[in-house]
Amino acid sequence: MLKQKRAEFSSLFKKFVDAYLPTPGGRDHIKRYAEERKEDRQNFQAITEAADSGEKVADEILLKLLPYRDFPAYKDKGAWIHIAYAPGDHAALLKYKRPKDWPQVALTLLNFIRRCSTTRCAWRAPPAWRA
Repeated sequence: MLKQKRAEFSSLFKKFVDAYLPTPGGRDHIKRYAEERKEDRQNFQAITEAADSGEKVADEILLKLLPYRDFPAYKDKGAWIHIAYAPGDHAALLKYKRPKDWPQVALTLLNFIRRCSTTRCAWRAPPAWRA
């Protein structure tokens, strides 16, 4: 199953590279990454410094470390706008689905991002996630 999924992903990614990236939209997509990565690094640094100082950062984690669509409501909230966004309002969904423990989920996400940013290839999917 995993082998088949990898082959499918590789095929779809090749189509993306061959068909989309050479277009004006594809070139703009690539161009925007540098600016958006810079903003992400600034957000990450500010959030980790605040967390290390004992501040509550759960809302900021969900708003500034997860990519949002370029939409007025998200901009008004101060969300991190990214060309490769994940659909939906992550913060609202998490708070609705996990009302009691969403702050801990946000902190777990921050710890995961910290580890990924400091240790190359340190994370490995649990056995149950692997096919």
